[in-house]
Amino acid sequence: MVWTLPGYTAGRFPKIEVFEIGHAERAFEIKTQSGIALKFPENAFSDALGNPILGKIQVSVQHFQSKVDFASAGLTSSATDGQALESGGMIDVNAKSGNADIRIADGKSFKI
Repeated sequence: MVWTLPGYTAGRFPKIEVFEIGHAERAFEIKTQSGIALKFPENAFSDALGNPILGKIQVSVQHFQSKVDFASAGLTSSATDGQALESGGMIDVNAKSGNADIRIADGKSFKI
C-alpha cells in the first residue's frame, strides 16, 4: 500500500510515499512511483534503545530531484570552497513502528 501524507500540497514539496510493511524482521524491497528501489535486509530496524523491531512498520520516502524540489524544501549543498554542488537528486527515508520513530539497526544498511 502506498499513500501520500496529509498536508502535502501539490507543487510545493515532492510527494511523500508511505509503504506499509507487514513483517519488519524479514528482508523486503520497496519501489517508489519514480522508480527508486530500496532493499532492506532482515532485522534492518531497531528502536532508540537498540531493540529489534518486529511486525508492522511504515517506511516513508521523499524524492528530491529538481532544482525546484531543492529550493522549495530549503535544501542546499556546497563544496568547501563555497561553490554549489550539482546533484542528480536525493531521497529522505524515514521509518515508524506505530507512532515511534525507528532507525536502521547497528551493523545494518539498505541498498538504493
